[in-house]
Amino acid sequence: MFLFLLIGYPYNPINNPIRLDTTYALETVYRINVGGDDISPKSDTGMFRTWIKDDQYLYGAADGQLAYDYGLQVKYTPMVPAYTAPDLVYRTARFMGFDSRINLNFNLSWFFPVETGFLYLVRLHFCELDRNMTKINKKVFSIYMNNDMNNETAQPQADVIGWSGGQGVPVYKDYVVMIPQGKNGIQDLWLDLHPSTETRPQYYQSFLNGVEIFRLNYYGGNLAVPNNPQLQYHEGPLVNSSSISSSTISSKKRLAKIIGGSAGGLVMAFIIVCSLAFWIRVANERAKKKNKSPFRYFTMKEIKAATNNFDEGRIIGTGGFGVVYKGYIDGETTTVAVKRSNKAQGHNEFQSEIKTLSLLRHQNVVSLMGYCSDEQEMILVYEYMPKGTLFEHLHFSDEQQKMPLSWNQRLHICIGAAQGLCYLHTGMKFQIVHRDVKTSNILLDENWVAKIADFGLSKIDPTNGSTKVMGSIGYIDPEYCRLLKLTDKSDVYSFGVVLLEVLSAKFVVNYNCNDNEENEDAVSFVEWALNCYEKGDLENLIDPHLEGKITPASLAKFMEITQKCLAEQGLDRPSISQVLWSLELALELQIHGNSEDRKVISGNSDLTLGVEFSEIMMPIGR
Repeated sequence: MFLFLLIGYPYNPINNPIRLDTTYALETVYRINVGGDDISPKSDTGMFRTWIKDDQYLYGAADGQLAYDYGLQVKYTPMVPAYTAPDLVYRTARFMGFDSRINLNFNLSWFFPVETGFLYLVRLHFCELDRNMTKINKKVFSIYMNNDMNNETAQPQADVIGWSGGQGVPVYKDYVVMIPQGKNGIQDLWLDLHPSTETRPQYYQSFLNGVEIFRLNYYGGNLAVPNNPQLQYHEGPLVNSSSISSSTISSKKRLAKIIGGSAGGLVMAFIIVCSLAFWIRVANERAKKKNKSPFRYFTMKEIKAATNNFDEGRIIGTGGFGVVYKGYIDGETTTVAVKRSNKAQGHNEFQSEIKTLSLLRHQNVVSLMGYCSDEQEMILVYEYMPKGTLFEHLHFSDEQQKMPLSWNQRLHICIGAAQGLCYLHTGMKFQIVHRDVKTSNILLDENWVAKIADFGLSKIDPTNGSTKVMGSIGYIDPEYCRLLKLTDKSDVYSFGVVLLEVLSAKFVVNYNCNDNEENEDAVSFVEWALNCYEKGDLENLIDPHLEGKITPASLAKFMEITQKCLAEQGLDRPSISQVLWSLELALELQIHGNSEDRKVISGNSDLTLGVEFSEIMMPIGR
């Protein structure tokens, strides 16, 4: 039986496959569950293998995001039978993130210290977890292998759906890499994945589920020392075996024993030295990764230079958290937002925001660039968002002489914010609950893309235990206040308040009212708004700037999901992914409402539809 593999070095992997037969031996060096936890032999497929997580072998801060679908029914095939790898390997993965612009500028990379002078078989395991990914040429990426100085293209255009035939179907690819003899005996075998630009895929993305690495050598050789099966070494002249005398044979036997004993000792010493070098290298790499921060550290001198010594003319935002300044760094080539936190915010919230943002990379989550803790200050440096906050555009557009947001713009912004929350709730190994979702924490970039910001109150991996209630007045989930139990549905409630604020452009809390004055809007904005909708009092509910510009179907779908978000019990609220789908549908109904639905909502009209709502619903692909 022969096995044909692609060799990564020094041959062209496409045009020069090599043949491996039963004269080759394999020794397991690494067996990695990428993006998942350790898998014990008892949890394997009956092969009693141990799979370890990939954290210690990742390179750099840009180490990708975790994906998992523990409910996925892995569809094994005759080509990839069930014993190939356990379900847990194929149900977890590591991917690059959601921002194509970022993905094109870095590799998803791992390094594996190995002994030099050997061929290594590298088996890569893939399984598409995205249940909406069913067609080829959606994700295409390149695979590079060898070392950081001489990476070779192992696969120029990897398309997992094209290989496997569908979502949830596992597939693996084998490659052979030669690690040349080196002075130190240990060298890193690098694995890099990078989005392909040649085929112009829909998503510039790459991912991986598992890796196995085997040391490969000729069966007649010794896996303990380098041995190239294609080369045979001879010392002295070749002689005919019949001319050798018995005394010569005896002498050679004695000499062979001496040489054998010496060689055995040298081999053992070699193994010990290589093992020590290997573990020292691994320990050093772990220490480097542990001490390496994913963010830049700014000195107070740099912060003061960036903000012109905290010039009041640079202030772009204020609040209970502190003051935000517009700043310039790197020779004024990069614009940033510098948040100088109040001392009252507390060191814990400061550390929490840094910790949370170190885990995140998404196009709808604001990026933290660095921080400063000099002189007992707590300063965070973010990417600059030139369009400001959603709160400002809803409430101060007239004062700032800016055009009010259109209904389409508002829906797009809500969709972007929902995508950011969906990433926090479901896009990583540990769920993150933001705990302070509000319009002032939804920022807008130059292209009006919404990004979730301010993670000082966020909670990573919340449990069912009691927790201190934190958030902003008017947006906090009443059930959270009552039961002291935090879940992702608390964010959903707060987002429902945001949706009402987007529609009405009214303040959730009116801080200008007198204490002795009864103000229904201030006391219970949610109750007031839902009551207006139920009574058909749209003139008071809807922002006057939107009068005559919302189709009935779009408003009906928007309010349907908003009401569900604001349900009293968290169990009755939708997930944020369901909210996202409904908002996308509301936008489609606004843009492509059918002919019976051309009538639009005005402030003094009744909410009546020309056709049944079910007749104008349409499936929306995400």
